[in-house]
Amino acid sequence: MYGVKDERGGTENVERMLRRFKRVAESAGLIAEVKRRRFYEKPCEEKRRKRNEALRRAELEKMPLKKRKRRKEKEFGSRDRFDRFSAPREHT
Repeated sequence: MYGVKDERGGTENVERMLRRFKRVAESAGLIAEVKRRRFYEKPCEEKRRKRNEALRRAELEKMPLKKRKRRKEKEFGSRDRFDRFSAPREHT
């Protein structure tokens, strides 16, 4: 369903590879899906969740692009974690 695949680079150590895999899995929505499916969700609760998600998406679509970016930064931090073309931060 998700097709998350991450191969180890030539000199990359296991810890860095694991961190990179977690980041890829999170951006693919795999972590949220696993947490959501941890417990049984009644059909009425599932409908309510899906309806709320759709309302949130529709609300974001109505917003101007600048405001959407600010809201995303507020939710996820200053760096957009879901932008796969952004360079990863180097830890010092």
